[in-house]
Amino acid sequence: MMLTVEKAFEKYKAYMIRCNYTKVTIETKEGAMNRFYLWLQNRHDNQLNDLRGVSCEDCTEYMDFLFLGGIQAYTIKIYMAHLKSFFNFLYKHDHIVSDPTRKLPFIKIPKKEVVYIPHDEIIRTVKDIFTNFIKYGRYKVVMRNYFIIRCAYSTGWRASEALSCEVSNINWDTGEIYLPRRKGGKDGVVYLDKETARELKEWYFSNYPNGEYLWYSEVGNRLSYESYNAVFIKYFGKSSHRVRAGLATYLISQDVGIKDVADILGHENVSTTMRYAASIKTRIKDIHSQKNPFAN
Repeated sequence: MMLTVEKAFEKYKAYMIRCNYTKVTIETKEGAMNRFYLWLQNRHDNQLNDLRGVSCEDCTEYMDFLFLGGIQAYTIKIYMAHLKSFFNFLYKHDHIVSDPTRKLPFIKIPKKEVVYIPHDEIIRTVKDIFTNFIKYGRYKVVMRNYFIIRCAYSTGWRASEALSCEVSNINWDTGEIYLPRRKGGKDGVVYLDKETARELKEWYFSNYPNGEYLWYSEVGNRLSYESYNAVFIKYFGKSSHRVRAGLATYLISQDVGIKDVADILGHENVSTTMRYAASIKTRIKDIHSQKNPFAN
């Protein structure tokens, strides 16, 4: 029986649902597979309909195609990781006799400097929005944006977590927010400071007394990722993730342990958090070079 990409991904999707993968993760993996399959069909003149005919050479050629297309190495690594996990699943469950991604060459990622929004800039911006809201637009929208930024910096949550947050999962007394199926499929918790929780509760229920989710658009629909991220672009010129990075670097600069910062951010691997510690060391080195007693 032929193993079409539709049949194969149907099996893979069922597996991911059983393993509590998030809807966003499943859609991302499906998009990566569709992208590969479109390229594959073009390469074989629409003659390859059975995934069991995919070869190691096909996968390597696809990776070269992405590099030649000018796609960044980090993005290519993500694409190929999705591809490997897909074919690895098919191989382990005996849907294919060999894994065509097993010989893929290692992709070396150049180290990137961690970009984050400094603590002082975030606090200054939040205060300015709150005290001078008239200059920023309609009161309801401006205050929503104020709380979006304030909550993002208090919790350090990802955009996907903020947008999927259900009000019923917020403990308004303690500021604890339960997040089912964080990145990686595990449940987690983030925390609002009590002042933010108190102010947010008062604002939210005066505007959305019957609301289910935390963030809504001007017309009352659930806020999209694009609209959520646009809030941070408007006030900082950077994405929401840079505020998350700002919290990480701030906590580390306040001598919070790396493991504790990793737990707050929901990092499964502490090495991810170490990138922020490295950025702090770089900043301290620059300060010392400019301000040490023998500096000119």
